[in-house]
Amino acid sequence: MIINQRCASIREQAKSLTSTTLKPLFNDVVQELKVESNDDLLQEIVQCFDEVPGSTLTDISIINHELFIIIQDKLISIIKKWHSEHETLNKEEETIYLKTSQLLSKMVASTNAINIPVFKTWLLKLPYLEIIKICIQSIGTNGKHLNDPNLQSFGILLKALSDFQRPRPEIMDDTNLLLLLDPVRTCICSKYYLDSFLNLQLDSSTLSVKDDFLLVQCPFYFAGYKGKRREETSNALLDVMLSNYEQIFSKFIPMIHSWNHSIILPIHHITNVLTGTCNVKSCKMRLIKRLNIVNDILIILSADNICNEVKNTLSNAQSMLINSAIACLFNLTLEEDILAYIKEKNVTQAFLKLTNSQYDRIEVHAYMILACIMNEDDIKKLADPTKITAVFINFLKEAVDHPSQRCRGVSVAGLLTGLKGNMQ
Repeated sequence: MIINQRCASIREQAKSLTSTTLKPLFNDVVQELKVESNDDLLQEIVQCFDEVPGSTLTDISIINHELFIIIQDKLISIIKKWHSEHETLNKEEETIYLKTSQLLSKMVASTNAINIPVFKTWLLKLPYLEIIKICIQSIGTNGKHLNDPNLQSFGILLKALSDFQRPRPEIMDDTNLLLLLDPVRTCICSKYYLDSFLNLQLDSSTLSVKDDFLLVQCPFYFAGYKGKRREETSNALLDVMLSNYEQIFSKFIPMIHSWNHSIILPIHHITNVLTGTCNVKSCKMRLIKRLNIVNDILIILSADNICNEVKNTLSNAQSMLINSAIACLFNLTLEEDILAYIKEKNVTQAFLKLTNSQYDRIEVHAYMILACIMNEDDIKKLADPTKITAVFINFLKEAVDHPSQRCRGVSVAGLLTGLKGNMQ
């Protein structure tokens, strides 16, 4: 068949294909599908994209090709069948589900200013997001799909949508995309999230598909939202989760020196959610009555087994956790009652150690916290002021040139305050 031949050509030439050479192959595949379409053929089509670079597939001349519309329509029908009470996916559909999810993830990673308007129209189609919303809501309210291995494919789709909106504040309040925000919060606030967390085992180095979806993908999506509903939805989450976070920390903090990847990563996603919510004053003030959570974050930032594993990029769970925990704590220092509590804990040495972190964002936050908790005489005794200035200047240069006036989440105002505090 023509489809088999064209798919073979795509596989064989995957790395060297251009949009110009790919387009006629796509045209032939679409024409053939109009004559005959079945799961075997669609499975072969989505599998043939494995080695094709995302930049080729998202070229402006091909990104809106009819073939992608056909593939997305098939994905929608598969998700609807997956969610049905009376139907089960066959093996071919399971493969299409996984491969299409991976394809979308790869295409999202290759979006740019040129192709984003076209890609956005396709990715944020209402029928597609409506069925995703329904599935997420069912997961949070009655645990549907949590023990289904195809949840892995669904998790990839949710992460792709999070990756798509995270660097683009202008689309976070898209009417269709906003459909997912409350259902995601429902999953995080559900008994299934808490049960999954409390049942994590220190002797397990990997997360199950269920745990990854609940404890990683849902918080990752929620923390990425910075739109108009941020304060409302953050407070709604904290209504439930502050007590749940206390329960989680009370179990796991005492055994912090035995934490492995499968504990550190979900804990990071707690501190990452708290970092975002604590950018909102009404949320931050709620931590004044939850100082045990602040203390738990201080313990994390003082744990040598975690801090000593920080790399110069966010390439491991330890680096991610310390990065989010220290950003969260800095946000909390802006509340006087919480700052007074932190000063009482005698944690200066822990933050001095973090000023030598390999990752510069951790380093700059450590200096900003030290500027808040140390007195003027102690600050003057800090090491090389030239080094301190260089750290802040690098961030300031990037922040002042960015429309948000931030560099990797750190505001110009915060940087200037930190620099002034360290240069007294």
